[in-house]
Amino acid sequence: VAMLILTLEDLTVLVEKLKRVKELTVDTETEPDELAQMTETKKDALILDRARLAMVQFCWGLKYEKLDGKIVYQNVAVIPVGSQVTKNKNTRYLSAGTVIGKIRCLLEDKRIVKIFHNANYDVNVFINYGVNTRNYRCTMIEAAVADENLSVSLKDRGVILGRMMRSYKQVKGKGKTDDDFNTYGAEDVITTHALAQVHTKGSYDSQELYSKYITDDLGKFKLDGYSRDWYEDVELPLLEEVIKMERRGFKIDKPHFARIFKQATEEASEYAFKVYRSVGREFNLKSTKQKREVFFDELGLTPVKKTKTGASLDDDALWMMQGQHEAIDYLINYKDTLTLANRYMHPTKGIPAFADDLGYVHATQKQVGAKTSRFSVSTPPLQQIPKKDKYGIRLGFTCESDELIIRSDLSQGEIRVMALFSRDPVMLEVLKSGGDIHSSTADGMGVNRDVAKALNFGLFYGLGPYKLSLQLTKEGNPTNPKEAKRLIANYFKLYAGIPVFKRNLVAFHRKHGYTRTLCGRYRRVPNIDSPTKFLRDSAERVLINNQIQGSIADLMKLAMLRCARDPFLKRWGCVMLLQIHDELLFKVKKQYANAALRRVKMLMEAEPETGTIVEMDVPFITDPSIVKRWGQKGVKFFDSPKLTVGA
Repeated sequence: VAMLILTLEDLTVLVEKLKRVKELTVDTETEPDELAQMTETKKDALILDRARLAMVQFCWGLKYEKLDGKIVYQNVAVIPVGSQVTKNKNTRYLSAGTVIGKIRCLLEDKRIVKIFHNANYDVNVFINYGVNTRNYRCTMIEAAVADENLSVSLKDRGVILGRMMRSYKQVKGKGKTDDDFNTYGAEDVITTHALAQVHTKGSYDSQELYSKYITDDLGKFKLDGYSRDWYEDVELPLLEEVIKMERRGFKIDKPHFARIFKQATEEASEYAFKVYRSVGREFNLKSTKQKREVFFDELGLTPVKKTKTGASLDDDALWMMQGQHEAIDYLINYKDTLTLANRYMHPTKGIPAFADDLGYVHATQKQVGAKTSRFSVSTPPLQQIPKKDKYGIRLGFTCESDELIIRSDLSQGEIRVMALFSRDPVMLEVLKSGGDIHSSTADGMGVNRDVAKALNFGLFYGLGPYKLSLQLTKEGNPTNPKEAKRLIANYFKLYAGIPVFKRNLVAFHRKHGYTRTLCGRYRRVPNIDSPTKFLRDSAERVLINNQIQGSIADLMKLAMLRCARDPFLKRWGCVMLLQIHDELLFKVKKQYANAALRRVKMLMEAEPETGTIVEMDVPFITDPSIVKRWGQKGVKFFDSPKLTVGA
């Protein structure tokens, strides 16, 4: 399906040809380095700073010809990389150094637009070889902007184009040949090029080959107007900053992780012993069958949930069974402790396993993929680290001795967005006057502040009585579904403007086919008019979620660009490390920490450059603080002669 480049001569000729193109679609296939293979972390080369080239593919057009019943693309090249012998014993691949040495000029030439699907990953791969890719676009981000409801994976977008693509597992491994892998690489780069054309003109060259498989109107995926502006003005510039954040990494304290791993595993063993002692015998704590026998048959406990195979003992069921027997409490503690230890603290599969030689973790920060457009963090999963835990996992993230960390988040951002959209008079009055919305809710409903906080952050999105009761119970406020139902009713009596806003938003979408976030970004939700009640109700919840959280996502992305471009923060060397939920983390030299904190607060609280679709009469407040470690209680002012920030 494409030309195969196996010699230096062929590669030299190819590069000379590609120097004359205006656009060049690029894709890579990778493998993990030796360090990743020695640990229990992901072995599929997803650790950004450890990915090594296995193949580079280029596409600069979709012209084709049919030869012997096969489609052969004239402007597609596949370059296998590596020193290993291929299946053909007489052939060797070009080394990574040789390939990079030749193609560097193409990647760094700003006159050539490079097209990637998931540029974040591919650009990072080339950085691993010292290549600074310039002037690129990303079809993955374009796909998310064009239609956020669909998966942004290349395989799924390929289906929209009528192209059925094979998975990596189908072409690698036992019984597979080099030809399988090379064809797979060609398919990836061809599909990326076709997707780029669809985003530009609403169709792609060679589309006639797949017309019978195309079931959707490709024209609707063309980026134009506001969607094009949002991509070019916000998402694409932000991608460059995200890559810088990933390369900086976040320093970890490995001895700290070793200490808390030892502590957690010892405590997990103690909890297991307490379970055995309380029920009178040992059994397999990981076996659902054996746990059912012990808890229901021998102890006679009452099930709270049932599955097709019997009474449930999943996490939610265990929480609802608390109080029936002390063994349940011990089992919950055992599972929670062991999960934290293995997921975050374990030396060969937890966060320490992802650190480089200098002790920095380079997590993947995804700016698209979530339907709300909010950031997510993976490899390792820093986003899931609990804010508070008895072991202090976040305390394992730190900085150099001459640096400090600035931590700044949008305070109650979702509630402020809801107040702006709903115009609820009670909520507006509290927020405009600088009051505490959680305390106000608690006073108005006769509940404690923790319960009020759970209601404020949960009920916007259709949280029902059962899930609310479960959440409150887990947070130390035992509540049954009947009580939760009463709390929900009373909440919407207090803030009567919220249910009215929800109904109006759904009605607007049904009439116009879209809604818009605070910054004006269009949101479309399928199934909002579905005749099936379940699908319709689900779509309405998604619509509310997208409206509120999508607005927060926009505000955070604009704030990140503001901070990245600010000349004062640049002068002080204050740079972003991480964006998790509504929180931004920076590092800065100690002598500039106080000035940088004030500047960050001003930049994050500024009104959006894009303008807003409603009056911004509710202030957005940040509460930045200075810390030495991520999980510490921060200070508002650092005075080194008088104050030491943590150890």
